[in-house]
Amino acid sequence: MSAASATHRWITGLALSCLLVGERGFAQSPVRLESEGGSGRWGLVNALGYGGVGFLAGVAAAWDSDLEGAVATIGLSSLAGVVVGTAIGRHASNRIRNGEPLSGTSRFAVSAGTILAGATLGACAAVPLINGEGEGTPLGSDESALAILMGGGTALGVWYLTRHRGDFAGARLGITPIRTKDSAYGLRVSVRY
Repeated sequence: MSAASATHRWITGLALSCLLVGERGFAQSPVRLESEGGSGRWGLVNALGYGGVGFLAGVAAAWDSDLEGAVATIGLSSLAGVVVGTAIGRHASNRIRNGEPLSGTSRFAVSAGTILAGATLGACAAVPLINGEGEGTPLGSDESALAILMGGGTALGVWYLTRHRGDFAGARLGITPIRTKDSAYGLRVSVRY
């Protein structure tokens, strides 16, 4: 065996082993769905938004109740809002992840939950500033502090929604290398429109 032949075999073996290792390194099992970047975000965001609505509904329902009844009502309504918001957001996230289109009602519910999440964050930020006396807060009065921070939170929710609006529409092309259960290699091509 000549040196040229040995070198040729060595280079061929190296190239084949790199291809094999490279394919194994980038291959994915077709059983596991490939999630697109961050599409699971809507469950948490909507849980926060609808949880805030549940809290306000509980406060309104328990306005003239005794303390124990009010705490129970507010807690249960907040929990119900979180559960409903999580269900709405997870449903949308699963449909996005699977490449299925969202209905107009689902888009509206997710969008509303996102804006409500911003308002809820703003209301939570206003709580330490409210002193209960009306005047004397750093932003003027209790009402103005709540209005300014909830307005800012709502703007934050709108910004977040527009930043991630691409999850709801547009054609997407995905190409992913896969390895099937019987060790065959290939490409998974998906188009979402």
